[in-house]
Amino acid sequence: MKRAFTLIELLVVISIIAILASILFPVFGQAKVAAKAITSLSNLKQIALAEQMYETDNDDDLIRLGTWNSDDPDAMGSFGDWAPWGLALWPYTKNNEILESRLIGGVLQANEIARRSYTRFTDYGYNYTYLNPTSNSDPTGFAQSLSSTSVGEPSDTIQFTERAGRASYGSQVYWFGPNTLWVMLALADSPICKNEPNYQCAGGWGSGGFWANYVVGQPEGEYTGGVAFRAGTMGIAVMCDSHAKKMSPGAMAAGTNWRPGIAEANVVLTDPTKFLWSANR
Repeated sequence: MKRAFTLIELLVVISIIAILASILFPVFGQAKVAAKAITSLSNLKQIALAEQMYETDNDDDLIRLGTWNSDDPDAMGSFGDWAPWGLALWPYTKNNEILESRLIGGVLQANEIARRSYTRFTDYGYNYTYLNPTSNSDPTGFAQSLSSTSVGEPSDTIQFTERAGRASYGSQVYWFGPNTLWVMLALADSPICKNEPNYQCAGGWGSGGFWANYVVGQPEGEYTGGVAFRAGTMGIAVMCDSHAKKMSPGAMAAGTNWRPGIAEANVVLTDPTKFLWSANR
């Protein structure tokens, strides 16, 4: 007599498989995110190393967020020949893909010039507020960037981070009117930049600001100045000494009173010794 599985036995096996799948699938998803985060860490590391080569060729000056009246054929001619920092790094990287985060899955359109597209629509932002500040006295231009030797604690000063993806705000450039800053969104805003009286700033961290109106979802930077936290609950940053690491929102906002839910207007510096966004403190 042949023995066969009973219906009850089959249902038990199916139930066990379903339970195992429910346990393992999230683990597989987390492993996939972790692998993509490693790629993003590598990208930021390479970007920072390329920036150091740029410094060597430019009297130790840190790269600017962008430059006007560029003679580069891939500059944004319709916006006054604007060339963002990614385009300035091209001679040192010779690589488009390092400006694209695998955590977001791509930002390019097929009909755009590759080099222009990657540098305009990068998934990484520059800590321009302090490393290449634009003052209120000259809001339409960019001041001279800092010298790398003036960054007193390069290992504790953020240089580039993951930032909100293009799909989160639909457009890449905003004009805020006469006597205001052209904002090329290849930038990362510091937690307190909106409350610094001497600097132009796209928007700080907290609710009610610029980024809360344009980005979709907290991981994309709705309350964190456009700085994205896609690696689970972690973001990725590279410091001025070129070491990259994953950081929580609280760790990136160290030295301030920022917390989830606080209004942008209320975020202030509380401990300069812990603040990671300034080369001067």
